[in-house]
Amino acid sequence: MGRLDGKVCIVTGSNSGVGAATAELFAREGAKVVITARRQELLDAEAKKIEEAGGEVLAVRCDVSKEEDCIRLVNEAVAKFGTVDVLVNNAGVLEAGLKPIDRCVKEDIDRVLDINTKGTIFCSREVSKIMAEKGSGSIINLDSVAGQFGCGG
Repeated sequence: MGRLDGKVCIVTGSNSGVGAATAELFAREGAKVVITARRQELLDAEAKKIEEAGGEVLAVRCDVSKEEDCIRLVNEAVAKFGTVDVLVNNAGVLEAGLKPIDRCVKEDIDRVLDINTKGTIFCSREVSKIMAEKGSGSIINLDSVAGQFGCGG
């Protein structure tokens, strides 16, 4: 019996790296996982990997910087699995933030804020409605080393 049997978990940015490893671990622990990212081909490859290991997965292409994508993501998760118990906000970018401050332009700032901040808020807002209604749930926000040590811009 897994520690997450019967739980439904959304993991953003789960087509590679920490997000993929998180989704794989959750599936091994019995969760139904909803994986999401912007690049469909990588998302499909990760879904296949989880399925081949015996996990139950739903892959939903989503750009977390777009509010309507986050709403659709949660709606598709609920349509498939009936609820959401856990949200892992893992999607994030930093590359634009690596520019020295004197070369950082508005578009760089907007991209980082749209994905890292707004995306986290959009996804959290949508799942919190479900979690509040049922009186339980967990939202986990991940950060990189950039949360501890500044660099570039």
